[in-house]
Amino acid sequence: MVYAYSGEIKGNTLIGYTLFVSFFPQLIAGPIVHYREMIGQFQFDKKIDFQMIKKGIFLFTIGLFKKVLIADNFAFFANNGFRNAETLSFAEGWITSLSYTFQLYFDFSGYTDMAIGLGMIFNIVLPQNFNSPYKASNIKLFWRSWHITLGRFLKDHVYIPLGGNKFGLSVKLRNLILTFIIGGIWHGAGWTFLIWGGLHGIALCLHSIWEKMGLKLNIILGWFITFNFVNLMWVFFRAKDFNQAIQVIKSMAGFKGVFFPDWAAGFFSILPALNITFGTPWANNVGATKYTVIWIIVFLAFVAKSMNSNELIDKIDFSQKRYAYISAAVLVGSLMFMNNIKEFLYFNF
Repeated sequence: MVYAYSGEIKGNTLIGYTLFVSFFPQLIAGPIVHYREMIGQFQFDKKIDFQMIKKGIFLFTIGLFKKVLIADNFAFFANNGFRNAETLSFAEGWITSLSYTFQLYFDFSGYTDMAIGLGMIFNIVLPQNFNSPYKASNIKLFWRSWHITLGRFLKDHVYIPLGGNKFGLSVKLRNLILTFIIGGIWHGAGWTFLIWGGLHGIALCLHSIWEKMGLKLNIILGWFITFNFVNLMWVFFRAKDFNQAIQVIKSMAGFKGVFFPDWAAGFFSILPALNITFGTPWANNVGATKYTVIWIIVFLAFVAKSMNSNELIDKIDFSQKRYAYISAAVLVGSLMFMNNIKEFLYFNF
């Protein structure tokens, strides 16, 4: 309605509008699309594009794999951790937060891949929504690559109407904080969402001041700071209330004791002198084992270094039959775990 009122949309029809609002691949959780970028693609004389169908099927299977075999496995540890937030140890706190950080990303980006893939099958191109956000070396780059269409929506309909960056640094900083507070409340009417949004707004303000001063930061150190800040903020996003978030964060900071498994003692022989203890069981509150730690390390390296699904399908030659076999194998493998599937996280927001 905003675009129609401003005169940006011409020649729209009831059939075109109805098709736009009912196009099911992106209907529930995104990507958030503009009417003007979609309506031109709804042509009744379009020819079948088999290359697009192949890409769409492959992208859909990647998304399903992300959801069923990655996100839902991390959900087990994250849910256990937040359920037992009062009694988490140092290691359990980090397993809890990192598990949710990966669960949320693979759940939502998995859904997005499935939505974009379904669109491709119908020869409709939906906008990219994730671009390797956990590779970001600063908070500005993170928000340019995380839920891209929501960021665009907030920029166009909140930040710019507030004045954007046209009236000096102080107004820009105010607008950033207000935009992200509104973005937090958009996800849910609770203090944890407001805190999450507000702290992200403050982080963007600090980054703007840092840029204004012409300062630079080593890219690896920048990535480390950004990833850990984002990971910490997801604790507020996931927690049912402020107290639960603080309990998890206190565990991560070591305020509830630092306790590691026996098998780690040989690697950290200096730690007992620092009042750090070892023993078994070490992660009952989250149901973790040493393989959980390996799983987290592997996916930390994966999100920091690997190609994302959009980059992958751009590099693949889909004329080769092996990719059809890979798609079929991944699809069958994912479907075998569908009996234990959980709802998509972003359906809650």
